[in-house]
Amino acid sequence: MPKKGTANGNADARHQQIAKPYKGNATKLSSNIKCDVPVMDLLTPATIELANYVVKRLKEEDPGVFVQIIDQNALHQALALNHSPVPQGANADASAEAFRAWLINGARNVRPNSQVPQNSRFSLAFHQLTQGEAIDIVFGQWHNQRWNVQLQDNRLGGNPIGQFAIVFWMAGTGLRRATFTTHQNIFGLM
Repeated sequence: MPKKGTANGNADARHQQIAKPYKGNATKLSSNIKCDVPVMDLLTPATIELANYVVKRLKEEDPGVFVQIIDQNALHQALALNHSPVPQGANADASAEAFRAWLINGARNVRPNSQVPQNSRFSLAFHQLTQGEAIDIVFGQWHNQRWNVQLQDNRLGGNPIGQFAIVFWMAGTGLRRATFTTHQNIFGLM
C-alpha cells in the first residue's frame, strides 16, 4: 500500500533508497575535487560517481553541470502546476522520467554531445561545455521563471511542494582538478 500522501509508495521507497545522501561521502569523492561540507552532505553516491568521472576530463575553467533528483514525489506534484515545462506523468516514476528527458533535451539543444554516458536515473551530468554553454543550459533551457514563481507561491500555501532537484556546478581549477558547488533557485526552491 502506498505511503499516505505519496503518489506511489513503491517508487518513493526506491527513490529514497537511491537518492539518500550519506555523511560518509567525503571519502568517496575524488581528492581532486574541492567541495564544502554542506554541499558534500547533499551528494548521492551516483552524483559522486559522475563527479569523479567528469573531473578526469576537465581543464582549467571547464564547467560541468549536474542535476540530482532528490524527491520524485515532490517532482510529480511540481509537474502538476500550470507552468511546468513538462506534463505530469501518470505516477511519480513517469514524472521523473519525463523530467529527466526534458533536462537531457535542454542540454542537447545547447551542446548535443554534452551528456555523460554514465548518467543514472536520478543523477545527470553534462560536460565538454564552454562557460557560455553551461550557463545557457542552466539558465536558458532549465530555468523557467513562471514555473519558479508558481513553486515559490506554492511554498506559502498550506501544502507546499518540497525541493525535488538540485543543480550542482563543477568548475575546472586546473588539469583534472575542480571545485563543486550548488546553484540557487534553478527550480524555484533551495
